[in-house]
Amino acid sequence: EMRWFDVVLWRGASVSGTVFEADGSTPARELAVALFMPEDTPMRLILRGTAGRVDPRPEEGQWQDRVGTTRTDAQGHFTLSGVPEGSYLLRAYRSPQVFVVVEDVSVHPGDRVGPLTLVLPGGGRIVGRLVAPAGTAFTNIRVNGFPAEDMAPDRVFGRYGAEVNEDGTFVIGPYRAGPVRVAFDVFEETQTPFGIMKSNFMEDGPRTGALGTVDVPAMGDAEVVFDITDLLPVSLPVEVMVHGVPKGGIKVMLCEPRESGLLWEASTAVTDGAGKARAGPLMAGTYQLKYGVDWDAWEVVGDVVELQPGITEAHRVDLAIGHGWVTIVDAESDRPLANQMLGVAWEGQPLTRRGRRTDARGALLVSGPLGDTVRLTNPDE
Repeated sequence: EMRWFDVVLWRGASVSGTVFEADGSTPARELAVALFMPEDTPMRLILRGTAGRVDPRPEEGQWQDRVGTTRTDAQGHFTLSGVPEGSYLLRAYRSPQVFVVVEDVSVHPGDRVGPLTLVLPGGGRIVGRLVAPAGTAFTNIRVNGFPAEDMAPDRVFGRYGAEVNEDGTFVIGPYRAGPVRVAFDVFEETQTPFGIMKSNFMEDGPRTGALGTVDVPAMGDAEVVFDITDLLPVSLPVEVMVHGVPKGGIKVMLCEPRESGLLWEASTAVTDGAGKARAGPLMAGTYQLKYGVDWDAWEVVGDVVELQPGITEAHRVDLAIGHGWVTIVDAESDRPLANQMLGVAWEGQPLTRRGRRTDARGALLVSGPLGDTVRLTNPDE
Protein backbone atom coordinates (compact mmCIF):
# COMPACT_ATOMS: atom_id res chain seq x y z
CA GLU A 1 0.00 0.00 0.00
CA MET A 2 1.39 3.38 -1.03
CA ARG A 3 0.73 6.45 1.13
CA TRP A 4 1.48 10.06 0.12
CA PHE A 5 2.71 12.64 2.59
CA ASP A 6 3.12 16.38 2.44
CA VAL A 7 6.61 16.99 3.79
CA VAL A 8 7.23 20.55 4.98
CA LEU A 9 10.67 21.78 6.00
CA TRP A 10 10.66 24.69 8.43
CA ARG A 11 13.03 27.07 10.05
CA GLY A 12 12.76 26.26 13.72
CA ALA A 13 10.76 28.64 15.90
CA SER A 14 10.66 28.78 19.70
CA VAL A 15 8.06 29.31 22.43
CA SER A 16 9.16 30.43 25.90
CA GLY A 17 7.61 31.65 29.14
CA THR A 18 7.30 31.30 32.89
CA VAL A 19 4.86 29.24 34.98
CA PHE A 20 3.84 30.42 38.46
CA GLU A 21 1.98 28.75 41.30
CA ALA A 22 -1.56 29.85 42.19
CA ASP A 23 -0.29 32.89 44.15
CA GLY A 24 1.09 34.36 40.92
CA SER A 25 4.60 34.92 42.30
CA THR A 26 6.09 31.54 43.31
CA PRO A 27 7.87 29.79 40.38
CA ALA A 28 6.41 26.40 39.45
CA ARG A 29 9.53 24.22 39.37
CA GLU A 30 10.03 20.95 37.48
CA LEU A 31 6.67 21.24 35.73
CA ALA A 32 5.89 19.48 32.44
CA VAL A 33 5.16 21.88 29.56
CA ALA A 34 3.99 20.75 26.11
CA LEU A 35 2.69 22.11 22.79
CA PHE A 36 -0.27 20.25 21.28
CA MET A 37 -2.09 20.54 18.01
CA PRO A 38 -5.78 21.50 18.42
CA GLU A 39 -8.17 18.52 18.61
CA ASP A 40 -9.57 19.09 15.10
CA THR A 41 -6.10 19.11 13.49
CA PRO A 42 -5.03 15.96 11.59
CA MET A 43 -2.10 14.10 13.08
CA ARG A 44 1.27 15.01 11.53
CA LEU A 45 4.33 12.97 10.77
CA ILE A 46 7.07 14.99 12.44
CA LEU A 47 10.45 14.44 10.75
CA ARG A 48 13.45 15.77 12.59
CA GLY A 49 16.89 15.99 11.05
CA THR A 50 19.89 18.22 10.40
CA ALA A 51 19.99 21.47 8.41
CA GLY A 52 19.33 20.83 4.73
CA ARG A 53 18.57 17.14 5.27
CA VAL A 54 15.58 15.17 6.54
CA ASP A 55 16.67 12.06 8.41
CA PRO A 56 13.58 10.28 9.83
CA ARG A 57 15.19 7.52 11.80
CA PRO A 58 12.51 5.32 13.45
CA GLU A 59 12.89 6.93 16.85
CA GLU A 60 12.73 10.42 15.33
CA GLY A 61 9.81 10.15 12.92
CA GLN A 62 6.39 9.36 14.41
CA TRP A 63 2.73 10.22 14.13
CA GLN A 64 1.86 12.56 16.96
CA ASP A 65 -0.30 15.46 18.08
CA ARG A 66 2.36 16.78 20.47
CA VAL A 67 5.14 18.76 18.84
CA GLY A 68 7.36 19.58 21.80
CA THR A 69 7.83 18.95 25.52
CA THR A 70 10.10 20.33 28.22
CA ARG A 71 10.18 21.07 31.95
CA THR A 72 10.40 24.33 33.87
CA ASP A 73 13.65 25.20 35.64
CA ALA A 74 14.16 26.47 39.19
CA GLN A 75 12.78 29.90 38.20
CA GLY A 76 9.74 28.42 36.43
CA HIS A 77 11.15 29.26 32.97
CA PHE A 78 10.73 27.05 29.92
CA THR A 79 11.69 27.12 26.24
CA LEU A 80 10.41 24.88 23.45
CA SER A 81 12.67 24.96 20.38
CA GLY A 82 12.36 23.66 16.83
CA VAL A 83 8.61 24.28 16.70
CA PRO A 84 7.05 24.02 13.19
CA GLU A 85 4.65 26.62 11.84
CA GLY A 86 1.10 26.31 13.11
CA SER A 87 -1.43 27.13 15.82
CA TYR A 88 -1.13 25.22 19.08
CA LEU A 89 -2.35 24.61 22.60
CA LEU A 90 0.28 25.21 25.28
CA ARG A 91 -0.22 23.21 28.46
CA ALA A 92 1.68 23.30 31.75
CA TYR A 93 0.83 20.14 33.66
CA ARG A 94 1.26 18.96 37.24
CA SER A 95 -1.45 16.32 37.47
CA PRO A 96 -4.72 15.31 35.72
CA GLN A 97 -6.41 17.90 37.97
CA VAL A 98 -3.87 20.72 38.22
CA PHE A 99 -2.86 22.23 34.87
CA VAL A 100 -3.20 25.41 32.82
CA VAL A 101 -3.80 25.76 29.07
CA VAL A 102 -3.10 28.65 26.68
CA GLU A 103 -5.02 28.35 23.41
CA ASP A 104 -4.20 29.67 19.94
CA VAL A 105 -0.45 29.99 20.29
CA SER A 106 0.49 31.00 16.71
CA VAL A 107 3.97 30.13 15.45
CA HIS A 108 5.58 31.25 12.18
CA PRO A 109 8.95 30.20 10.73
CA GLY A 110 11.81 31.72 12.70
CA ASP A 111 9.50 33.24 15.38
CA ARG A 112 10.44 33.66 19.01
CA VAL A 113 7.06 33.52 20.73
CA GLY A 114 7.02 34.83 24.28
CA PRO A 115 7.80 35.24 27.01
CA LEU A 116 4.36 33.94 28.03
CA THR A 117 3.07 33.94 31.62
CA LEU A 118 1.06 31.00 32.93
CA VAL A 119 -0.48 30.69 36.42
CA LEU A 120 -1.55 27.30 37.74
CA PRO A 121 -4.94 26.89 39.40
CA GLY A 122 -4.91 26.39 43.14
CA GLY A 123 -4.44 22.85 44.34
CA GLY A 124 -2.52 20.49 46.56
CA ARG A 125 -2.03 16.95 47.74
CA ILE A 126 -3.87 14.87 50.32
CA VAL A 127 -1.38 13.50 52.85
CA GLY A 128 -2.92 10.97 55.19
CA ARG A 129 -2.77 7.90 57.35
CA LEU A 130 -5.11 4.92 57.74
CA VAL A 131 -5.86 3.49 61.19
CA ALA A 132 -6.77 -0.20 61.33
CA PRO A 133 -6.42 -3.25 63.64
CA ALA A 134 -2.97 -4.76 64.13
CA GLY A 135 -1.98 -7.09 61.33
CA THR A 136 -3.86 -5.22 58.60
CA ALA A 137 -2.04 -5.56 55.26
CA PHE A 138 -1.92 -1.90 54.29
CA THR A 139 0.06 -2.65 51.13
CA ASN A 140 -3.06 -4.37 49.72
CA ILE A 141 -4.99 -1.11 49.96
CA ARG A 142 -5.14 1.74 47.46
CA VAL A 143 -6.53 5.19 48.27
CA ASN A 144 -8.22 7.20 45.49
CA GLY A 145 -9.53 10.74 45.34
CA PHE A 146 -11.95 12.45 42.97
CA PRO A 147 -13.20 16.04 42.82
CA ALA A 148 -16.78 16.03 44.03
CA GLU A 149 -18.10 17.13 40.64
CA ASP A 150 -15.81 14.84 38.64
CA MET A 151 -17.47 11.48 39.20
CA ALA A 152 -20.94 10.16 39.93
CA PRO A 153 -21.50 9.39 43.65
CA ASP A 154 -21.28 5.61 43.14
CA ARG A 155 -18.01 5.69 41.20
CA VAL A 156 -15.03 5.69 43.53
CA PHE A 157 -12.43 3.55 41.76
CA GLY A 158 -9.96 4.98 39.26
CA ARG A 159 -6.79 6.76 38.27
CA TYR A 160 -6.22 9.47 40.87
CA GLY A 161 -4.69 7.55 43.74
CA ALA A 162 -1.79 5.55 45.15
CA GLU A 163 -1.11 2.38 47.12
CA VAL A 164 -0.76 2.72 50.88
CA ASN A 165 2.64 2.30 52.56
CA GLU A 166 3.36 -0.45 55.10
CA ASP A 167 2.80 1.96 58.01
CA GLY A 168 -0.62 3.05 56.69
CA THR A 169 0.52 6.41 55.31
CA PHE A 170 -0.32 7.64 51.82
CA VAL A 171 0.06 10.66 49.54
CA ILE A 172 -2.35 11.27 46.64
CA GLY A 173 -2.81 14.14 44.23
CA PRO A 174 -2.28 16.94 43.61
CA TYR A 175 -5.93 17.85 43.07
CA ARG A 176 -7.55 21.11 42.14
CA ALA A 177 -8.53 23.16 45.20
CA GLY A 178 -11.95 22.29 46.57
CA PRO A 179 -13.83 19.24 47.87
CA VAL A 180 -12.37 15.85 46.92
CA ARG A 181 -14.09 12.55 47.64
CA VAL A 182 -11.71 9.96 49.07
CA ALA A 183 -12.24 6.18 48.95
CA PHE A 184 -10.16 3.04 49.28
CA ASP A 185 -9.95 -0.28 47.45
CA VAL A 186 -8.82 -3.57 48.97
CA PHE A 187 -6.85 -5.63 46.48
CA GLU A 188 -6.45 -9.39 46.27
CA GLU A 189 -3.08 -10.89 45.37
CA THR A 190 -3.03 -13.54 42.63
CA GLN A 191 0.01 -15.53 41.56
CA THR A 192 0.45 -15.41 37.76
CA PRO A 193 3.23 -16.49 35.38
CA PHE A 194 4.30 -12.83 35.41
CA GLY A 195 4.46 -12.57 39.20
CA ILE A 196 1.98 -11.47 41.88
CA MET A 197 -0.83 -9.33 40.46
CA LYS A 198 -3.14 -7.14 42.55
CA SER A 199 -6.74 -6.68 41.54
CA ASN A 200 -10.03 -5.85 43.19
CA PHE A 201 -12.14 -6.87 40.16
CA MET A 202 -14.68 -4.10 40.69
CA GLU A 203 -14.87 -0.37 39.94
CA ASP A 204 -17.51 0.57 42.45
CA GLY A 205 -18.36 -2.67 44.18
CA PRO A 206 -17.87 -4.94 47.14
CA ARG A 207 -14.20 -4.23 47.90
CA THR A 208 -14.46 -0.44 47.70
CA GLY A 209 -15.23 1.77 50.69
CA ALA A 210 -15.92 5.52 50.88
CA LEU A 211 -13.84 7.45 53.42
CA GLY A 212 -15.26 10.96 53.18
CA THR A 213 -14.71 14.36 51.59
CA VAL A 214 -11.53 16.41 52.01
CA ASP A 215 -11.20 20.14 51.29
CA VAL A 216 -7.97 20.60 49.35
CA PRO A 217 -6.36 24.05 49.87
CA ALA A 218 -5.19 26.32 47.03
CA MET A 219 -1.61 26.04 48.31
CA GLY A 220 -0.08 23.27 50.39
CA ASP A 221 -1.33 19.87 51.54
CA ALA A 222 -4.47 18.66 53.30
CA GLU A 223 -3.57 16.33 56.20
CA VAL A 224 -6.09 13.64 57.19
CA VAL A 225 -6.47 10.49 59.29
CA PHE A 226 -9.09 7.85 58.47
CA ASP A 227 -10.10 5.00 60.78
CA ILE A 228 -11.06 2.04 58.56
CA THR A 229 -11.55 -0.50 61.36
CA ASP A 230 -15.27 -0.84 60.64
CA LEU A 231 -14.85 -0.50 56.87
CA LEU A 232 -12.55 -3.43 56.13
CA PRO A 233 -13.93 -6.37 54.11
CA VAL A 234 -15.76 -9.10 56.02
CA SER A 235 -15.80 -12.88 55.49
CA LEU A 236 -18.80 -15.12 56.13
CA PRO A 237 -18.20 -18.65 57.52
CA VAL A 238 -20.56 -21.10 55.80
CA GLU A 239 -21.33 -24.79 56.45
CA VAL A 240 -23.09 -26.71 53.67
CA MET A 241 -24.86 -30.05 53.88
CA VAL A 242 -26.70 -31.98 51.17
CA HIS A 243 -29.53 -34.16 52.50
CA GLY A 244 -28.09 -33.80 56.00
CA VAL A 245 -24.49 -34.81 55.10
CA PRO A 246 -21.61 -32.27 55.05
CA LYS A 247 -20.62 -31.84 51.42
CA GLY A 248 -17.27 -30.79 49.97
CA GLY A 249 -16.75 -29.26 46.55
CA ILE A 250 -19.80 -26.99 46.76
CA LYS A 251 -19.39 -23.48 45.37
CA VAL A 252 -20.55 -20.84 47.83
CA MET A 253 -21.21 -17.54 46.08
CA LEU A 254 -21.96 -14.13 47.57
CA CYS A 255 -23.86 -12.23 44.90
CA GLU A 256 -25.00 -8.70 44.19
CA PRO A 257 -28.38 -8.33 42.46
CA ARG A 258 -28.34 -6.43 39.17
CA GLU A 259 -31.14 -4.37 37.61
CA SER A 260 -31.51 -7.05 34.94
CA GLY A 261 -32.49 -9.54 37.66
CA LEU A 262 -29.26 -11.51 37.37
CA LEU A 263 -27.05 -12.20 40.36
CA TRP A 264 -23.48 -10.99 39.92
CA GLU A 265 -21.03 -13.30 41.71
CA ALA A 266 -18.92 -10.92 43.81
CA SER A 267 -17.07 -13.68 45.66
CA THR A 268 -16.76 -17.45 45.29
CA ALA A 269 -15.43 -20.04 47.72
CA VAL A 270 -15.49 -23.87 47.69
CA THR A 271 -16.36 -26.03 50.69
CA ASP A 272 -13.76 -28.42 52.07
CA GLY A 273 -14.33 -32.07 52.97
CA ALA A 274 -16.23 -31.01 56.11
CA GLY A 275 -18.57 -28.80 54.07
CA LYS A 276 -17.00 -25.59 55.40
CA ALA A 277 -15.93 -22.46 53.53
CA ARG A 278 -15.33 -18.75 54.11
CA ALA A 279 -17.17 -16.59 51.59
CA GLY A 280 -15.63 -13.19 50.87
CA PRO A 281 -14.02 -11.03 52.02
CA LEU A 282 -16.35 -8.26 50.84
CA MET A 283 -17.36 -4.87 52.12
CA ALA A 284 -20.12 -4.87 54.73
CA GLY A 285 -23.54 -4.89 53.15
CA THR A 286 -26.42 -7.04 51.89
CA TYR A 287 -25.69 -10.02 49.62
CA GLN A 288 -27.54 -13.00 48.17
CA LEU A 289 -26.09 -16.45 48.81
CA LYS A 290 -26.01 -18.95 45.98
CA TYR A 291 -24.73 -22.54 45.91
CA GLY A 292 -23.71 -24.77 43.04
CA VAL A 293 -21.26 -27.22 41.53
CA ASP A 294 -20.19 -25.79 38.18
CA TRP A 295 -21.49 -24.07 35.08
CA ASP A 296 -23.19 -27.17 33.72
CA ALA A 297 -24.81 -28.43 36.92
CA TRP A 298 -27.31 -27.28 39.50
CA GLU A 299 -27.46 -24.03 41.41
CA VAL A 300 -29.57 -23.06 44.39
CA VAL A 301 -30.32 -19.49 45.37
CA GLY A 302 -30.10 -19.26 49.15
CA ASP A 303 -30.71 -16.67 51.85
CA VAL A 304 -30.11 -12.95 51.82
CA VAL A 305 -27.35 -12.22 54.35
CA GLU A 306 -25.94 -9.10 56.01
CA LEU A 307 -22.16 -8.93 56.17
CA GLN A 308 -21.07 -7.00 59.25
CA PRO A 309 -17.75 -6.75 61.11
CA GLY A 310 -17.30 -9.33 63.85
CA ILE A 311 -19.18 -12.24 62.27
CA THR A 312 -18.11 -15.49 63.94
CA GLU A 313 -21.15 -17.78 63.73
CA ALA A 314 -21.34 -19.92 60.60
CA HIS A 315 -24.29 -19.66 58.23
CA ARG A 316 -25.62 -23.22 57.93
CA VAL A 317 -27.67 -24.63 55.06
CA ASP A 318 -28.99 -28.10 54.19
CA LEU A 319 -29.61 -28.41 50.46
CA ALA A 320 -32.21 -30.75 49.01
CA ILE A 321 -31.08 -31.59 45.48
CA GLY A 322 -32.70 -33.93 42.97
CA HIS A 323 -31.56 -35.42 39.64
CA GLY A 324 -33.41 -36.72 36.63
CA TRP A 325 -32.86 -37.66 32.99
CA VAL A 326 -34.86 -35.96 30.25
CA THR A 327 -34.97 -37.23 26.65
CA ILE A 328 -35.42 -34.57 23.99
CA VAL A 329 -37.31 -35.70 20.86
CA ASP A 330 -38.34 -34.07 17.62
CA ALA A 331 -42.02 -33.13 17.74
CA GLU A 332 -42.70 -34.30 14.19
CA SER A 333 -40.59 -37.44 13.83
CA ASP A 334 -40.53 -38.45 17.52
CA ARG A 335 -36.80 -39.17 17.12
CA PRO A 336 -34.31 -38.26 19.89
CA LEU A 337 -32.31 -35.10 19.25
CA ALA A 338 -28.64 -35.85 19.87
CA ASN A 339 -26.14 -33.04 20.51
CA GLN A 340 -28.96 -30.51 20.89
CA MET A 341 -28.01 -27.29 22.69
CA LEU A 342 -30.58 -26.27 25.30
CA GLY A 343 -31.07 -23.65 27.94
CA VAL A 344 -31.91 -24.85 31.46
CA ALA A 345 -33.65 -22.65 34.02
CA TRP A 346 -35.23 -23.26 37.41
CA GLU A 347 -38.53 -21.53 37.83
CA GLY A 348 -38.39 -18.64 40.26
CA GLN A 349 -34.61 -18.32 40.12
CA PRO A 350 -33.06 -15.16 38.69
CA LEU A 351 -30.24 -16.80 36.71
CA THR A 352 -30.56 -18.94 33.58
CA ARG A 353 -27.81 -21.37 32.65
CA ARG A 354 -27.33 -21.84 28.91
CA GLY A 355 -25.25 -24.12 26.75
CA ARG A 356 -26.34 -27.58 28.01
CA ARG A 357 -26.07 -30.24 25.29
CA THR A 358 -27.91 -33.57 24.99
CA ASP A 359 -25.85 -36.76 24.63
CA ALA A 360 -25.83 -39.20 21.72
CA ARG A 361 -29.17 -40.63 22.90
CA GLY A 362 -30.81 -37.22 23.08
CA ALA A 363 -30.75 -37.41 26.88
CA LEU A 364 -29.94 -34.61 29.29
CA LEU A 365 -29.19 -34.92 33.01
CA VAL A 366 -31.10 -32.23 34.90
CA SER A 367 -30.27 -31.46 38.51
CA GLY A 368 -31.71 -28.90 40.85
CA PRO A 369 -33.64 -28.10 44.01
CA LEU A 370 -36.33 -30.62 44.89
CA GLY A 371 -39.83 -29.38 44.13
CA ASP A 372 -38.70 -26.75 41.61
CA THR A 373 -39.98 -26.70 38.04
CA VAL A 374 -37.29 -27.03 35.36
CA ARG A 375 -37.78 -25.15 32.08
CA LEU A 376 -35.89 -26.22 28.93
CA THR A 377 -35.57 -23.61 26.19
CA ASN A 378 -33.82 -22.97 22.92
CA PRO A 379 -30.73 -21.00 24.02
CA ASP A 380 -31.12 -18.68 21.03
CA GLU A 381 -34.59 -17.55 22.10
